[in-house]
Amino acid sequence: MKREIVDYLLEKQPPRCFEPGEILFSQGDMATEFYYLVSGLSLTYTIFEDGRERNILISWPDRIFGASTFFEEVPRRASAIAIRPCEVVVIGRELYEACCAAFPEFKEIIIAEISKDIGVLFDELADASMINSDIRVARFLCRRLANGQHEGSDEVPVLPFTQDFIANVLGISRASVNQAISLLSSKGWIETQYGKIRLLDAKAIRAYAYG
Repeated sequence: MKREIVDYLLEKQPPRCFEPGEILFSQGDMATEFYYLVSGLSLTYTIFEDGRERNILISWPDRIFGASTFFEEVPRRASAIAIRPCEVVVIGRELYEACCAAFPEFKEIIIAEISKDIGVLFDELADASMINSDIRVARFLCRRLANGQHEGSDEVPVLPFTQDFIANVLGISRASVNQAISLLSSKGWIETQYGKIRLLDAKAIRAYAYG
């Protein structure tokens, strides 16, 4: 998002803070606003009629989320919770229209953000139906790296994600994640630290993931 647009949103609507586990929006509510994530991470998930729960999407800083049902003007199909402390700008209809008037490209930015989310959902659905957990974890690492969601240098990036977090995102068991991490570690491609994963050979991980 362009800095001047972010500054405009922050000036017009100070961010709200959410602690881990707090609900940002709930399935079934009318979508009267969407959200810009200033900092933190949020998880969007849905609950089916039979009670099954499925994780849909992780939202990262500097991203818009919860926009599709806002523009459809229908009840939300999913809920969202904070999984790390979050700062969120709540964008209602009035702020959206004012921002579009000030920055006409804001509409194109939203379209691009929704398109990215659709791409992520498609990739995750394809992965879940066609590949094993080891490959899914490797692809998770590759996608985080490609999206710049890492610490450390580009030569040895560090991903600040626990195995519980990865399992939650991918909707698989922690045991499956542990197995995948152990495999990648045994090959010398990663090194685990407390709550972090150092990528020692990103090229090899990518080749394994997409082979």
